[in-house]
Amino acid sequence: MIHQLGPALIGARIIPHLGQDFTKLVLLLELSDFFLLCSTKKNADAAKRAADTADKSLVNTQRPWVKIKHRIVKSLTFNVAGNGGPVDSMTVEDTIENVGQSIALNVFSWEDVFPIDTPGFRWV
Repeated sequence: MIHQLGPALIGARIIPHLGQDFTKLVLLLELSDFFLLCSTKKNADAAKRAADTADKSLVNTQRPWVKIKHRIVKSLTFNVAGNGGPVDSMTVEDTIENVGQSIALNVFSWEDVFPIDTPGFRWV
């Protein structure tokens, strides 16, 4: 004789037998979800760092860079006649060369000259 079991009867027979095993299965699934979440966050952080590095690299390789060479044309001279009285004068020439991948625009150059105390030299 063959008996056909309906859904209610099958459920009633399976669930009492799964009691502790079912709880263990749920805990195991929760643990795996937690580790998957930690792994996903770690991967997302690594991807963000890689994207930031790529962005910085692109900016540094494509930005305009200039090389400046200084040459003293006329050395420092003291008490030169000027409009408001005697001044100190020095002529400096700058050579500016574009060395970056892009063209450097609106480049300004200026010189600030400061005396440095040299051992054995005495300012009068």
